[in-house]
Amino acid sequence: MIVLTGLLGGFLQTRAATLSVSPTAAPHTYSGMVTLQATGLQGGETVILRRWLDANGNGTWDANDLLTFELRLTDNSVPLLAGVTNWNQPFDQDPAAGQLRVPVNYGQPWLDHTIGTHIWELASPTGRFATVRQTQQFTNAPLGQGVTGVVRAAGTNLPAAVVVAIDLVKDGSFAAATLTDAGGRFQLQLPPGFYVLVPARPGWVTDLESPYMLGLGPGQSVPTELELLSATRQLSGRLVDASNPERALPGVFLQVESDTGLFAPAWTDGNGFFTVAVREGAWTIEPAFEDLHLHAVLFPSSEKERSFLTTTGSVAGVEVHVVPANAAFHGRVLDAAGQPLAGIRLRVSGQTGSDTYDGNDPITDDQGRYTGIVVGGTPSWWMLMVDPILNPRLTNHIASGFRFNQTVLPGQAIAQNIRVVEATNQITGTVRDPRGLSVLGIGVFGWADLGGETFYASGMATDPQGRYRMPVSGGPWQVQLSCDDLQDEGFNCAPASVILPPPGGAVLDFTVFPLPTPGLGSPRKVGPHEFQFEIHGEPFVTYQVQVSSDLRQWQNLIQVTPRMDGPAFVNTTVTDLNAGTSPRFYRLLRR
Repeated sequence: MIVLTGLLGGFLQTRAATLSVSPTAAPHTYSGMVTLQATGLQGGETVILRRWLDANGNGTWDANDLLTFELRLTDNSVPLLAGVTNWNQPFDQDPAAGQLRVPVNYGQPWLDHTIGTHIWELASPTGRFATVRQTQQFTNAPLGQGVTGVVRAAGTNLPAAVVVAIDLVKDGSFAAATLTDAGGRFQLQLPPGFYVLVPARPGWVTDLESPYMLGLGPGQSVPTELELLSATRQLSGRLVDASNPERALPGVFLQVESDTGLFAPAWTDGNGFFTVAVREGAWTIEPAFEDLHLHAVLFPSSEKERSFLTTTGSVAGVEVHVVPANAAFHGRVLDAAGQPLAGIRLRVSGQTGSDTYDGNDPITDDQGRYTGIVVGGTPSWWMLMVDPILNPRLTNHIASGFRFNQTVLPGQAIAQNIRVVEATNQITGTVRDPRGLSVLGIGVFGWADLGGETFYASGMATDPQGRYRMPVSGGPWQVQLSCDDLQDEGFNCAPASVILPPPGGAVLDFTVFPLPTPGLGSPRKVGPHEFQFEIHGEPFVTYQVQVSSDLRQWQNLIQVTPRMDGPAFVNTTVTDLNAGTSPRFYRLLRR
């Protein structure tokens, strides 16, 4: 009996582990969960799950492949953040001991959708079982239009290069990616739209100052040649947890950019180390938030602003720090009937202390669940919202449940569901300067109290003719232009306008004033002796409002300091209580 027990124990220790992946093949437009299943494990066993991109296209794993995912998972263990489930991190959702079912969120496009072969790997950190691998294919979806071409460097076609399409309409977000074949050729199907194509390959450098712009119409097939530059030196180091430098982050994509508009790609290896080929210059390193989510960490602005000089040669020993999340927003995104919406990308960003954290965008799983990771502290200001620009299927919807200027403390978990309903009306209009010229690329959004619930709407961004369209329901609506977008284009921030759309829609046009001179707008008489207007200016700048009856003698009327309340530009209204006589002239002076 004793011998039999020993033999049985030995059998259990050495039984083979298995791994399967579903779906095994999918188009690159796939949106859903990828499910990994493993058997042959011990109860409570910890394993390593990896994914590799088959860069050379030979269909099998080898040392030249790129590590794009690595996590340690424990059988029947749930990742918690501030006491709630962190749905960004894949984990075992099979209650049976000794086997895993791990859903991985593929709800939005990213490098994990790259057209080509991906190799999943299950390994034992103790060597208890032999490593097993399974392949997964992503193929070109038959979209009816796309781009074909080659990637070249120094007159030679380059195999194993990644070609990424950046969607200019979706706020410059990732659209799709493919690999070049052994002859350096590629094909990438895309929806009609406007894109930038970015070629990249470890060991080479991309010139982003001369991007390839692609306007793709229905049914078009556009040929192109993309160029890469040779590298002359290296930048190497390690990506680590700022609170515990012994904790390194494997399988994270790094966006390495220079002050002269050059870009070089890199991935961290299994120990968090990276080596990226660069040229002479000042370089910044930014880990992709899509990969940082898997490790429950964020990238602070203080790290984003660090630059590494390669002017005199290669640089080694760089340590890039990320900050572990210690708080969270959590909940579900639901439609009007209370059904979950999968694959919705939210926006979570904020500031704690002197550091800001941008690009923290969780994606809902197949049950509409999300976790927005946060670095809590005092003082802090955080935002949670859904942006239709990043979710094209929501472009005719409005949503409630947003949070602005939210204080979040360490260990705090803030429950917040978001409700999305279809719009029944619209507001349209234009954004122009005082000369009547169209202003392109200005975000338009609005908010309204509907039945005691605040709903938000987005008009996307103005087109080349300065036009926008914002879906709404009910009203009245406050409509605001994005202050950041206006300032980026050289204009003052503009105050919100209020409108109640009649059936069939409303038209609301905006005039914006160039920086640095502030402007006055929206004049209106509000009483027998009262006159109001709005300030166009910069937030947190104090303006002296002066009044005159003859344009020679000026008197101080009031000082006004506009500010930001979340995304809204507020405290812009000026009221003259002594406007019973005319003429009456006004001007603004910056204090």
